[in-house]
Amino acid sequence: GERKLLIVTSEDVAEQVVLSMQENNYARFSLAGVAVIDADWTGREIHGVPVVANEETAAMYVCQEWIDEVLIVVSEVLPYPSELIEQLSETGVTIHLNLAKITSVPGKKQFVEKVGNYTVLTTSINYASTRQLMLKRLMDIAGGLVGCIFTGIICIFVGPAIYIASPGPIFFAQERVGKNGKKFKMYKFRSMYMDAEERKAELMKDNKLGDGKMFKLDFDPRVIGNKILPDGTHKTGIGDFIRRTSLDEFPQFFNVLRG
Repeated sequence: GERKLLIVTSEDVAEQVVLSMQENNYARFSLAGVAVIDADWTGREIHGVPVVANEETAAMYVCQEWIDEVLIVVSEVLPYPSELIEQLSETGVTIHLNLAKITSVPGKKQFVEKVGNYTVLTTSINYASTRQLMLKRLMDIAGGLVGCIFTGIICIFVGPAIYIASPGPIFFAQERVGKNGKKFKMYKFRSMYMDAEERKAELMKDNKLGDGKMFKLDFDPRVIGNKILPDGTHKTGIGDFIRRTSLDEFPQFFNVLRG
């Protein structure tokens, strides 16, 4: 149930497909939504599963939300949406096509399997065997454990320095978007003052990246220890040090360990 599945279907078989997946899912997937390709049903629900897109908006929905895999089952009288399949392939998600209608589809790796009650041809740009996935996870755990040990050692010295210069949490957490749109908490050593976000608006006029989507200053006074002295010179502190040496990134080994 930790993998998000988007169902792409047509209006005449939509209810049947959703019901079949609910009854034969075996807790493999969490149904993220339905895209109906031959009608605009966006906003409706099918057996409690929301219709989130149509043929034109399905690929963009996959780009913007957490979707791991896509199941495509359409009516026998309709052709497969080849352009949509190509767009979905480019996003990197795994695609399952109902084998009853297969002719040829693009994809780097293809194999036959069961998804719910359907026999499908699964295609993916990126494919790893169970053995490869296991080896990668073992490497992640080994590297994550070593990294977490180093993080603990660094924290003994960096933690008090951060707290003395700027009382508050030693660690900074922020929601980021990971693989296939899955959101996760990223952890770092805090290198900015607690009111950094509030002070960002008044500093926006000095932003070196003028489009407003990114924010960068040559000298950021929100960084812990950074000060502009009366004579105009710049003084730096612990925040600048851990950013320049990338020590603030070490807590991310905890994310690696968690997978």
